[in-house]
Amino acid sequence: MRFEMSRAGPFMRHLSVHRGDIATDGAIRLMARNGTGGVTLRSLADEFNCTPQAVRQWFGGTDGMWQQIAMRFGQRWFVSLTDVFRIDPGRSSPWPRRPHHLLPFDAEEIAATRAWLAMTQLARDDESIGRILAEWEAREVEVVTDYAEQLDLALDPINVDMLVAVVRGLRHAVCAIERPMALARAHAILAHALALMPRTASPRSDGDLTLF
Repeated sequence: MRFEMSRAGPFMRHLSVHRGDIATDGAIRLMARNGTGGVTLRSLADEFNCTPQAVRQWFGGTDGMWQQIAMRFGQRWFVSLTDVFRIDPGRSSPWPRRPHHLLPFDAEEIAATRAWLAMTQLARDDESIGRILAEWEAREVEVVTDYAEQLDLALDPINVDMLVAVVRGLRHAVCAIERPMALARAHAILAHALALMPRTASPRSDGDLTLF
C-alpha cells in the first residue's frame, strides 16, 4: 500500500515562507511514503530543488533539522485533533467535537497519521525528539479527556488511559502496510469501545450528544 499526500492538505503550511515550515511539509510527505528513513538532507534537498548543504545550513545539521520537524509537526498534529471543521471544511458551523476526531477520516489523513507514527517511533530512539513529542502526546491526552468529558464518560485515569490506548492502537491498524484495517471498521470499534465505557452518575441533558 502506497501512502501519498498532496502539497495542499490539512497538515501542510504551503503558504508559509518559513524554512522550518517548508522543510516540515517536505518531511511529512517523505515520511508518509518511506518512514523517517526517507528523510535525509539529500531527500529534502531534492524536494525543494536545492543542495543538501543549503538544507544543512538552514538547520545547523541533521539534529537541528529533526528537532525543528518534530516541534512543527507536533504543533500541526495537535491543531488537527481539535479542528472541528476538519471533516467538512465547507460547513458553515463546526461539527461537535467527538473522540472520532482522533482517528483519520480519509486517505490523506491516513498518510499524515502514518508520518506521525513514524515520528513517534523515532522518538523512542532519540532522546531530544522524545522530549519534544512527549509534550505533544501529553496534550493529546488532554484532548482525549476533554472529548470523554463531553460524552459524560467517567474520567478516572484508567478510563482515559484505556481510551488513549484504543485510539493509538486503531491508528496503527489503519496505517498498516499489509492488510490495513478499513477506516469504517476502526471508527466502529471506537464507537463500540466508547459504548462499553462507564458513564458519570449524572448524564448531561444534551439530547443530541452522540458518539459521532
